[in-house]
Amino acid sequence: MKRFFVALMCVFLIVSIAAPTACLAAKKNKDRVVYILNVENDGARVRKEPTSADDNVEISLKKGTKVFYLGKKDAWYKIRSEFGNIGYTYKGFMSYYGAVKLKDIYAADGSVKMYTRPVAGARRSGVLSDNQHVIVYATSGKWAYIHTLSGQKGYVLKANLKTPG
Repeated sequence: MKRFFVALMCVFLIVSIAAPTACLAAKKNKDRVVYILNVENDGARVRKEPTSADDNVEISLKKGTKVFYLGKKDAWYKIRSEFGNIGYTYKGFMSYYGAVKLKDIYAADGSVKMYTRPVAGARRSGVLSDNQHVIVYATSGKWAYIHTLSGQKGYVLKANLKTPG
């Protein structure tokens, strides 16, 4: 009986220490801020790896394009484009544009219609491409008011959004 009580106390002690730490980590991740960068040069290349090798280029970005900042390695920024492309670009091609909480970034789950008002019969304001990343600014019932990184605004059904992978 004494062993059982000691074991129970050990489990209680471990849980009482670990649970608040896990909750704080979850809250910290929920409140994490993601920076948005602006492309300053037309044709800024996004590469698979942080090197300037020609066979390393994934896509090119136009001046004024907005991307999410994911990290830094030497003179390279790791970024995610509006359409989910992840890669590296030279930091000299980018400038700070803004910031958003990670919890507010979603991606379109398929081709998603955007509306001018939060009702299905409203006029369409655009269509999101599959996996296009958006920022959710507000929600009301089954609707979300969103902005794309390219500047489109509108309402979409929340059911048509997913957390980006």
